[in-house]
Amino acid sequence: SRPPTGSGGAFAPTGSRDSCSTGDSRSFSPRTPSAGRCWWPRPHRNLQAHRAAFRIPVEDLRVDFEDGYGPRGDDEEDTHCLAVAHAFARAMADHTLPPFVGIRVKSLSAETTDRALRTLDLTLTTLVAAAGALPEGFVVTLPKVVMPAQVTALVECLAMLERALGLRGGSIGV
Repeated sequence: SRPPTGSGGAFAPTGSRDSCSTGDSRSFSPRTPSAGRCWWPRPHRNLQAHRAAFRIPVEDLRVDFEDGYGPRGDDEEDTHCLAVAHAFARAMADHTLPPFVGIRVKSLSAETTDRALRTLDLTLTTLVAAAGALPEGFVVTLPKVVMPAQVTALVECLAMLERALGLRGGSIGV
């Protein structure tokens, strides 16, 4: 979930008694005027678990081209697809990718199907061209499924992409 935002940003320094702490000398108050309560776990409840949360590595990285991304023009989204593909390729070469990675495309509704498939094609084609392969266990997340035909369509598109890119059938997860 996203932190609430307020007049000083999500993490406005306060130093107040009610602020949330990172476990060191810095104090933050992720509050909104309307909520009036801290969304972050307070360290006095379980300091050890609170500190451990800052050391847990990311295990699943899904780049969101849907709700969290918002509406963008085609040129802008194309640019972001290329940037994501190249970032994944660099991380593959550096062996810094988490164990599970993928992208979340727009839904396959009548309004966004073309954009979803364009994002999928451009990102995967660029990634395979740059890295020579997809990361192991790469997954495509399909949001807002309202009928089984949407999942079937995605699976068929992925099969076509796998053939076109010389990938093993079924190598892209859904």
